[in-house]
Amino acid sequence: MLSFVWSDPLPLYSGRGGTETFTIGHIRELLRRGIPAQVLSYGLGVHDGREFFPDIPFHSIDSLSDLSDRDETIIFVGIPRKVPTKRQSFVFFHYPALAQHGSRRDYIRNVGKSKIITNSRFIRSYWADYLNTKERDIHVVYPFADPAFAAVKRKKIPARVTKVLFAARLSPEKGIYTLLEALHHPVADHQSPIDKKFTFTVTNAGNQTIHGSVIEGLLKNHPWVDVVSAKHSPEEMAELFSQYSVVVAPSNATYWHESFCMVSVEAQHAGCRVVATNADGLPESNCGEMIFFPPGDSFALSRALQKAAKLGALTANERAEAVKHFTLRESVDAFLAIIGKYAPL
Repeated sequence: MLSFVWSDPLPLYSGRGGTETFTIGHIRELLRRGIPAQVLSYGLGVHDGREFFPDIPFHSIDSLSDLSDRDETIIFVGIPRKVPTKRQSFVFFHYPALAQHGSRRDYIRNVGKSKIITNSRFIRSYWADYLNTKERDIHVVYPFADPAFAAVKRKKIPARVTKVLFAARLSPEKGIYTLLEALHHPVADHQSPIDKKFTFTVTNAGNQTIHGSVIEGLLKNHPWVDVVSAKHSPEEMAELFSQYSVVVAPSNATYWHESFCMVSVEAQHAGCRVVATNADGLPESNCGEMIFFPPGDSFALSRALQKAAKLGALTANERAEAVKHFTLRESVDAFLAIIGKYAPL
């Protein structure tokens, strides 16, 4: 049994972010392969997000000490916990250290003897420095795009319209304000927003938080932006991407360091051109068809969107090449190879 320990104060929401998508996607694939896997939630009781994933086994625990009695392989998701386990434990870091989860000293102590897995080379280097350990002792398992994204049939988009989608969590670090600022830059003598031939849509992913709900309210009152509901399955998300030619990932690299970008990979598999910040782990998500702009430069973002508009959505050949990168099978194979090295199933 592989047990993924979710000890975040927030439930494991569907459609909120890459960590949730990555974790659930891995568990689904493990179950398809006949490998027992589950979510172990700590401190949330039955209100841990299980209602969003009826096909995934959930079990709640009230005390971390309960983990010591379990005869299974424990994988801590994002937040390491200092607790002895019967088998080799792992901590899977999907994002940088967060102050609300403890100090640097706390992280080092809580990682203890757990083996470390990260989701990009960039964040591997970050954690090696933060934890004062060697990069060679940290493993990388890349995220993936569910097969639904490669399979989805694209919708016909009017040639004179560039439909742009922002599908990241509604929070400042994901660059939503950089995108809004970019709308006000007239480019090539066109009128704002950027160009009258553009449309801009944002999903309300992450609106469960206080900050997300505030940002959602702002966007709903913005005359140049449409807000649509977040999607809660790979199939729904793939269907959404199929209706857009460009997906934007303008993460803020000043105070937040993006480990990777699952949305970027999913969008490219679905045939979208991706415009993203050229920083941190974002370039590692390139399936060959990304356009980058300097961190926080909203004018450069507006120019990058113009370039994406000229190129349009991916051609059939470009998409066929993109879907060869970051597959679910490759990701789970790499994960199982690491687990098997230290805790044979």
